[in-house]
Amino acid sequence: MGVEKKLRSQGNGTDYPKKGDTVTIEYTGNIYDNTKADLKGTQEEYTGWDEGVLDMSLGESATLIISSDYAYGDR
Repeated sequence: MGVEKKLRSQGNGTDYPKKGDTVTIEYTGNIYDNTKADLKGTQEEYTGWDEGVLDMSLGESATLIISSDYAYGDR
């Protein structure tokens, strides 16, 4: 369980966020069956974002597949 990253396009390869940094992200949340997720929570609730975003460089586009224990919990 955890986070799987599928790269869509490369970033600059040099500028990565550090734990505690504030970042701006464009995203669409989907449940695994491809329905839209209810995104009323805050980033602090989703451990998977912390792990996935730290591995992304500036300008990178990726799909993060986050298991429920790293996101919303069991559904």
